[in-house]
Amino acid sequence: MNSKSPYHGMQLHSFDYLPVVSSRTTFHSLIYLLKNIAGTIRSYACVVMLSTIVLSLSPEADAQKRQLTVSDKVEKIAMVDQDSIRKAYKAFFAAKQKNFQTHIASKAALDKSLQSLDKRTRENLQKDSLKGAKKRDQINGQADGERSQLMLVWQQEQKKRHEERISMMTTYEAKITQAIQAVVIEGKFTSVEPVPKGGIATLTDNKRRIDITALIIKKLN
Repeated sequence: MNSKSPYHGMQLHSFDYLPVVSSRTTFHSLIYLLKNIAGTIRSYACVVMLSTIVLSLSPEADAQKRQLTVSDKVEKIAMVDQDSIRKAYKAFFAAKQKNFQTHIASKAALDKSLQSLDKRTRENLQKDSLKGAKKRDQINGQADGERSQLMLVWQQEQKKRHEERISMMTTYEAKITQAIQAVVIEGKFTSVEPVPKGGIATLTDNKRRIDITALIIKKLN
């Protein structure tokens, strides 16, 4: 015995009389409905519309839609030249130069002090030699003590400058990282890679790559 459709006996002559398909209507009921009314509905557009509704509600269509959403995601790689950024980053370059110049000046001051000490020691030894070199050991011992004190002070200054340099480098490296992240987010890039020594042209994998180094430098300066 054939089971009757819930829509048996309905006269469907126009689009205005199409029953509303609720979210609870099963997939098989919609198939049955399509077969039942296909022969009575004269409007081909209505049949096409119902076919679209049925297909859109099918599990296969939903799975295919999800697959397309994932597979259609376009890879967009941001290329970054780290060396160029650090050379062109004005504040970073100026801070490094200042630290280096401070080191040079400190070393020059130490050398001058040591040279002055050596000159004074030689003069004292020469004077003492005219008197029988009775204070030779004392003069040399005093010079060694002064030399050790000068070196100790300089080493302490070096340690302090090294700590300042580390702090400075950490601060500017964080700013560089923030600038890279900002450009990547603004450009909607999917990943970040370093620019190879030969340039992007040396890469042959045909992936979409864009050099964002200039944009990062602009943001930093």
